[in-house]
Amino acid sequence: MLQRRLRLLQVGLGMALVIAMYDFLGYYQICYLGDEVADPTRTIPRSILISVVVIALVYLTMNVSILGVLPWRQVITSQHVASDLMLRIHGSRAAGFITLMIVWTALASIFAALLGYSRVPYASARAGHFFQFFAATHPSGQFPHHSLLLISAVAIVACLFDLGTVIAALLTSRILIQFVSQIVTVFLIRSRPGWGQRLSFKMPFFPLPALIALVGWLFVFGTSEWLVLAYGLGTLQLGMEAFAIWDRVVARQPANFSEAALS
Repeated sequence: MLQRRLRLLQVGLGMALVIAMYDFLGYYQICYLGDEVADPTRTIPRSILISVVVIALVYLTMNVSILGVLPWRQVITSQHVASDLMLRIHGSRAAGFITLMIVWTALASIFAALLGYSRVPYASARAGHFFQFFAATHPSGQFPHHSLLLISAVAIVACLFDLGTVIAALLTSRILIQFVSQIVTVFLIRSRPGWGQRLSFKMPFFPLPALIALVGWLFVFGTSEWLVLAYGLGTLQLGMEAFAIWDRVVARQPANFSEAALS
């Protein structure tokens, strides 16, 4: 009985962390735009730290404010808790206004996410690991418009599914593909002789922050539902196989990469 309760507690904490981490995920969007950032060694770390602190303060203030007005049982069952809060305090007009603000914030979030993630297929194409069609940039705007259309199409398809399932699937798959892989890469880079002097970015108290992050991400992954776990592992396996096939195919072809292919 005690083991079952502990397991339920772990699963509940893991599910809560999934939502919390999803709310924080915008902190590293600037990393996708590294080539377009002035003074990246100074700008990127500051942007990440400022984003994490500001989001944490907003998140804490929002939750304390809601729990200070609404009963917690109503909070966990509500599908529009912020609107319910404003409805109780200031009436229907305030609830309608806060709902519009939430929609506006969601649109801004989508805009920022599309802006950042469109650089992923673009960078892969420029490196020769994806179709060259997506390495093109807009003739006047100088942004990767083909890649942007691809990411937008994928986002539209994701809108057809349950939001909670999409959040859990996206985060769980990226834990292995992105976050854990990045931590492992940090250790591999720093273990090579002479690489420490060539690194532009420093990690205070290394390796403690990396180890704490690794334990946290693995905990979130391990407490996810089995279907979401299967999706994360399947995505990783499929990506590795696709990458291996792509490299074999490209290796057999003569090099024909040129700036003309990007126009």
